[in-house]
Amino acid sequence: MRTAQIAASIRSAYDGRGERRFAFIEKNYETLRHHPVVSELMQGYFVKDATDLNAHCAMHLQVMTGSGGLMVCLSCVSPWGMLFRLQDQEPRYVSVIASTDEAGSAEEAEVVTSLRRHGIELVSKEEARERIDVQLVDADPGHTIVYHAIVSDETFIPDVLLE
Repeated sequence: MRTAQIAASIRSAYDGRGERRFAFIEKNYETLRHHPVVSELMQGYFVKDATDLNAHCAMHLQVMTGSGGLMVCLSCVSPWGMLFRLQDQEPRYVSVIASTDEAGSAEEAEVVTSLRRHGIELVSKEEARERIDVQLVDADPGHTIVYHAIVSDETFIPDVLLE
């Protein structure tokens, strides 16, 4: 697994302190809004920005495909991202997609390929669940996982990561 590489990126992005720096999140969010992969996704699908900058440390793009919905999370901690399959186009995550092998449709595989082509490294379910020794504002001390540092630092952990 790439856990050490992911952890190094997180520590670098948060200046090693693990503090949630809103300026860092806002700056990287603005950069991500103009990322070529966002334009590419918008050209091929209906895309809704579902980002909440008070809770997220990734741009959350709800992508509607003909076969269902996806949540594309482009982390402010470069180059990481996560891709979740949604239940019935609702914002409930039902599975993590980290490779074309895990794609359930040609459209999902196309989204994975697009993300990779644009330098986004998809984090697997196992990698996202790994504990990391950083203290974030909202994540429970001692229970911080990679997901908290690259997607959302809320204490909430999606059920799909707990299964």
